Amino acid sequence: MAQSSASTQQGSTQSPMSIAVITGDIVDSTKLSREEFDMIMYGLQSALATIKSGNDQNDFYNKRGDAFQVIIHDYHNALRYALYLRTYLKSIKKHFDCRLSIAIAREPNLRFHVESSMGEAFTLSGRGIESMNDERLLIQTDQAANIANRSLELIVKFIDKQITGLTSRQCEVLVPLLASQAKIQQKELAKMLNITEGTISSSLKRSEWGLIAESIELFEQMMQG
Repeated sequence: MAQSSASTQQGSTQSPMSIAVITGDIVDSTKLSREEFDMIMYGLQSALATIKSGNDQNDFYNKRGDAFQVIIHDYHNALRYALYLRTYLKSIKKHFDCRLSIAIAREPNLRFHVESSMGEAFTLSGRGIESMNDERLLIQTDQAANIANRSLELIVKFIDKQITGLTSRQCEVLVPLLASQAKIQQKELAKMLNITEGTISSSLKRSEWGLIAESIELFEQMMQG
């Protein structure tokens, strides 16, 4: 993922900067074999490392065996990062998945290590994952309830349903698209994944990638607006 600009990384001296916190855990981790658990944790660490490379201030840690938390300084990319995490895991095996609770809030006093940090974003994100039932993606902000927040919730509900139903092949095709903010042509994607353009086209259509991409773009605009 491309490095964010310095203006995004640095908080304003006039007001607290906003961050995103993603709290997650592995779906049905107790039902996984030891080999599967090792596979999914290796994939998770790889995906989280890619997210950290998107902004050198981003960080993550494992809260326990199957749970983790990520701090996102380029918070406008939080939804893209969350979808990258889920599709990366599902691309390994279809039943591999994680629940993710995204929270965006102003944080005036961040500590150096994620595990020792506290604040509204951490609280909202942690409470969010505890409140989740069948959904696997949730978003909250520290802003008062309004139309914009409701729009965010609906965007995330749509994307959550789409991602949950994807096959491993469809997720494999989406992973590079979510990992890069630059547009990748189908021909280039086919060469990258060593599969036919027909398979790429079919996977993108069945996954509703066009609508997912538009939703991500709208989210980014709302966060930066």
